[in-house]
Amino acid sequence: MAEKLEYQVQLGTRQGFHLAGLLFLYLNLYVLLERYGAAQHWGLWALFTAGLHQGLVVVIWRRALLSPPVGKKALRARIALFAPAFALLLISRLVVTVLSSRDTAGTMFPPAEASVIAMVLIAGLCGWTIYSVIRYFGLFRALGADHFVPAYRRLPLVKEGIFRYTPNAMYTFGTLLLLLPGIWYRSGPGVAIGLFHYLAVWIHYWATELPDMAYMYQNTNRKKTTV
Repeated sequence: MAEKLEYQVQLGTRQGFHLAGLLFLYLNLYVLLERYGAAQHWGLWALFTAGLHQGLVVVIWRRALLSPPVGKKALRARIALFAPAFALLLISRLVVTVLSSRDTAGTMFPPAEASVIAMVLIAGLCGWTIYSVIRYFGLFRALGADHFVPAYRRLPLVKEGIFRYTPNAMYTFGTLLLLLPGIWYRSGPGVAIGLFHYLAVWIHYWATELPDMAYMYQNTNRKKTTV
């Protein structure tokens, strides 16, 4: 007999807050772009790509939880659609950041040494994160394998590589990559858009991943997730 689940999740759980958070970030980005005299379409593209990317994850993850695919063929088909769409939309966020940074190059004037130090630190942390994900975590698990395959929920937490220091390395360090174009081009708007995406990912974590984990792991031996 299946154990009773005390915590439930629905398609729209916390998604009103998710949308409100993205719009709040966009309004702040609008003000910053206005201050730099940058074209406002870059902010709109940032909002569009973030919303589309994070919206895709919400729909696919929550659908996998609420209406699991029946059979291996259906599971493979769903993952085959999700994985490339996820990757392309993630890349689109980086592309917008690069293009906006190049378009507004030279609008920020940090000391050259500070820029180099920041880029080296960010590149090092991002590189270590990517290596740790591939070596210890696995790309499928990083895509949310525990939403699709319940067996993944029984796996222990990864504590090797950069995950030894933080379980949220992909959020904490991986998405810092989006700050690099702005720093490289010395672009204030580029840094602002990179920061917009970085904070937007954390809103996704609170609004989508935390409730999902609370739902998936409530009857396991995992440490209780605070939602």
